[in-house]
Amino acid sequence: MPKKQVDSNMDDPKEFAAWAFAAGIPDPRYKSVTFNSIVPAPCFPAISEMLWDFGFRHHPELQTKWVNGYSGGDRNIVPVGLTDTDPDAVDSSNVVEYAAEMVADQFPDVADRIRQMNPENRDEMIRDQAQELLKSVQKLQKATGNLDKAWGGGSG
Repeated sequence: MPKKQVDSNMDDPKEFAAWAFAAGIPDPRYKSVTFNSIVPAPCFPAISEMLWDFGFRHHPELQTKWVNGYSGGDRNIVPVGLTDTDPDAVDSSNVVEYAAEMVADQFPDVADRIRQMNPENRDEMIRDQAQELLKSVQKLQKATGNLDKAWGGGSG
């Protein structure tokens, strides 16, 4: 899997540009530009090194596009496109807003519960959320145990 830009070593020829290919390759043949994943992820470091050997280098002060997030295990197969804002640049002045936006996007049910929270029901809602989290962890542990058994692994 390619590293995210923020985790890449810009002084390493195999990493300085490898992260960029997770966005996919722009295909302007359609009305709106789509991104195709025509470069297999295992090739990203070699292409990055080739670009390095051609003299390419990353200049963060000139960067105007970023990979538009990453999406789980398929991030090397499904291109994620581009964005005009750095997803890894979280300003301390807006970290709460950023976190709230992320929660609303990825966990809408949790975001709804947070919006319903007030000083009178805060402790109860935190307790309820903790119980829900514990139930989810227990389900995950049970599923993992079942997979282990099915694959001839541990005792569950």
